[in-house]
Amino acid sequence: MLRPMTAFVIVCAACGGRSSHSTAIDAGQDGLAACQIDWLSARGDNRELRTFDDRGRFVHASWALNGGSIYMFDDFSYDDDRLLEGRYTRPTGEVREDDRNYYDDQHRVIRATSDGDYTGDSDADGRLDSDARCSYDASGHLSRIDWRDADGNPIADRYELVSWDSHGCMTLDDSFSPGQRDRATLSYRPGCVLARIDHDYGADGTTDASETWDFDDLGRVVRYHGLAGDERSYFYGDDGRLARIIYPDATEQFTYCAGTFAVREPSAPALPRTLSRRFDRDRW
Repeated sequence: MLRPMTAFVIVCAACGGRSSHSTAIDAGQDGLAACQIDWLSARGDNRELRTFDDRGRFVHASWALNGGSIYMFDDFSYDDDRLLEGRYTRPTGEVREDDRNYYDDQHRVIRATSDGDYTGDSDADGRLDSDARCSYDASGHLSRIDWRDADGNPIADRYELVSWDSHGCMTLDDSFSPGQRDRATLSYRPGCVLARIDHDYGADGTTDASETWDFDDLGRVVRYHGLAGDERSYFYGDDGRLARIIYPDATEQFTYCAGTFAVREPSAPALPRTLSRRFDRDRW
């Protein structure tokens, strides 16, 4: 399922670049290693409990609202360190969404599909709601994404063009969809750390909206200034791990368990426009 790119951090390797097959171990700064995440807001409190396997891969999660019964499970399967499938199911067994990644012999995602929508009313029904095909340039970087409909036919006016600099940082994500276009230019701090995204919706050279990130002296994100008033502040514990995120209308808190870390965050396929920060707030 495709999400808008209101990213906390975009990891270029995960976008299909030359190092996309490498293991990305989280040290806790991004909250990926948390075994319990609490979302606190006036609309209700949501708790996610996460399970990791003996290789540190995130394999299972359960979700409960306001201390009540579990309403959804997440399950993820891998081939070595490659995420193959993510399934979101009700406790009664119905599949709300089924996401799958397909790889080439260089461990690059060449296809990502989604059936159903766990944030809405459409359960998985065997017909794909999203089918993205990825192409790569001679350097091994993702260069284009094309979408197909549920019958496998190309959608002529839905695709993305991606460009990279000599350091392996994505610099441009030009997204086309029916009646819309978003030409996003990405800027970085040293080390390919995303610092700014400028959106040009008409591709006329004018910046229509921007996303920016502020950092502390240790290089950690402390504030995010997003689209449509999406503002976030990040706070860290004495151990350096992300402790909480403050939103305009909610707080997200992270609890860590000994020995857990995330090999790869499985909630987003390896596509640039889907690499939003770990959570999609639409869950709630």
